[in-house]
Amino acid sequence: TGSRIAQEEGLCTLFRGLLTTTLGYFFQGAMKYSLWEVFKASFGYGRFQGSARVFALIAAAFAAEIIASLVLCPFERARIRIVSDPRFADGPLAALLRLHREGGFRKGLYGDGLCATLVKQICYTIAKLTVFSLGFEALLDCTNFPRAVSTLLASILAGLVASIASQPGDTLQVCTSSNAMMQARCPVDLRTGKPPTL
Repeated sequence: TGSRIAQEEGLCTLFRGLLTTTLGYFFQGAMKYSLWEVFKASFGYGRFQGSARVFALIAAAFAAEIIASLVLCPFERARIRIVSDPRFADGPLAALLRLHREGGFRKGLYGDGLCATLVKQICYTIAKLTVFSLGFEALLDCTNFPRAVSTLLASILAGLVASIASQPGDTLQVCTSSNAMMQARCPVDLRTGKPPTL
């Protein structure tokens, strides 16, 4: 637990890798939201009605998140290495360079968990951005709520749906982890597709 780690290794241990996480999500967020707006316009969101409009939102979120996740993944790999081994590197840039030097571009910066991360992030982003947009528009059209209340309610709904939608990706990340203890917790045997007890 957090309190035990803080007592045994010091409070700073809980913040190890924070700069790497911050940089990763800064770049990922900048890519995701700006590209989502670009792709929404490119895919005709403003011109369509009905299901075509929903499809444009989904396609824009999908395309934006693939690129954004490819930016995020190396930072996540670097953060995990810095947290698990503080001697691995002095900071994000040194960690990224070492990962690349030791494993090359694909294996070093992306590793074996890229597909699981993409599944998780893409499902999360599609759900979050699509539900927020549609929910916000519906609340504005069908209620007299102030804009701020509509934004808050659409955000809550989007967060709830996105957390559920990303759950299969979370499970895949556990199952494809290089950490043997995490793999042992996988609810499915990846070779057979059945629960490990069968």
